[in-house]
Amino acid sequence: MAETLVISTHLDDAVLSIGKLLSARPGAVVLTVFAGRPPRFTTTKYDLASGFIESRSAVHHRREEDRTALDLLDARPLHADLLDHQYSMPSTDDEVAEVVCRAVDEIRPETVFGPVGLFHPDHEQVGRVWPAAVAGAGVRHLIAYEDLPYRNHRPRRAAAAVERFAARHRANAEPGHADPLEDARHEGRKAIAMLAYASQLRFVAPLSCLAEERLWRLTADQAASPAEVR
Repeated sequence: MAETLVISTHLDDAVLSIGKLLSARPGAVVLTVFAGRPPRFTTTKYDLASGFIESRSAVHHRREEDRTALDLLDARPLHADLLDHQYSMPSTDDEVAEVVCRAVDEIRPETVFGPVGLFHPDHEQVGRVWPAAVAGAGVRHLIAYEDLPYRNHRPRRAAAAVERFAARHRANAEPGHADPLEDARHEGRKAIAMLAYASQLRFVAPLSCLAEERLWRLTADQAASPAEVR
């Protein structure tokens, strides 16, 4: 049992988006939804650009990066086996919901953090599914986080997407960390943890991920169903 479960779309998203929060909540479990290993001899342009000649070894290496990064933040990884959309046909919403529900049943957290779901199709799917999947599971606090670095790619479009998410779930903005010295300490730990994702640094613009971490509080009875979010 852990007090905090964080839902991450890919192997790095939780740290990039809310690494400071993870630093402030030691013992959190981070569920990565799309962490499955593709079939042998799979190759994608993205993995080639990341320095890998074969995608299965890329995911193995990225899982190790994730373990290292989360260990630096005193968090524990939980890697699900759904495949990133670049490797296969997209997973169904029911498959994503099953992964989330299984993790909630296993961890029995008091608080669940999940992505708003910005731009990338995998992010949008997880953001669409997780609130309803967690609602009714006895979780006390449901909190959404804005996806970094995607929020910074197209600020106006991101702001509109966040506004729609907040309206659907009647979510309220969470205040930032009150202590600037503590905030700086957690930011430093986040920066160090991000460096563990060496294969991804050319794509994620690490400095942009040190932007403000923005959170939105939901409650279980306010979480819209996936059908309502479509």
